[in-house]
Amino acid sequence: MQADSYLIDVRADAFHSIVDLGNSTAVGSKINPCSYAVTDILRFVFVEEFNKYCSENWDAYYSVETPTSKRYDFSNKENPCKVDYSNGQSAMVDFSIFLKEQDKLTRVALIEFKALNPDKQSYMKDYVKLLNEDQKFVYFIMIVKSANDRTIKSIAEKIKASYDNAGLDTEKKVEFRCLDLGTGKEI
Repeated sequence: MQADSYLIDVRADAFHSIVDLGNSTAVGSKINPCSYAVTDILRFVFVEEFNKYCSENWDAYYSVETPTSKRYDFSNKENPCKVDYSNGQSAMVDFSIFLKEQDKLTRVALIEFKALNPDKQSYMKDYVKLLNEDQKFVYFIMIVKSANDRTIKSIAEKIKASYDNAGLDTEKKVEFRCLDLGTGKEI
């Protein structure tokens, strides 16, 4: 399936557009540095790049804030988890991609967006969703204002804790990508 290679192109284009936006004196200086605003900017830019890419290369569709197919319990912040009982509830995924297959849309990819290296619980919540849902292509896309060795170590520790928390005996991996706004490069 080419979905993975298409998403690599869309993500690269979105990162390039974010760098351009940040370098624009008219717009970049007005970007509010709070994590929700930066996450929203990343999501909107990604949607824009996705639409441009699909109009030329790919017959795909998207949905924003899509309910999960599995049930989750996020009440214990130290251990967000998938549940198989009625106390859990469907969660939301930031961005879902669908392909048309035999006159119906099939969800093929899930993406969670984050900004500014949030706390461990935020990673864990998103990773438990991405690792437990049935889609093969799952992504965690983040931007940070700047990154040094401590930032990279912090991110790696949070990702490891997220895999450990998910408690799955699977080879499924979340594709993690992060843009350092300070350098304009991926870390």
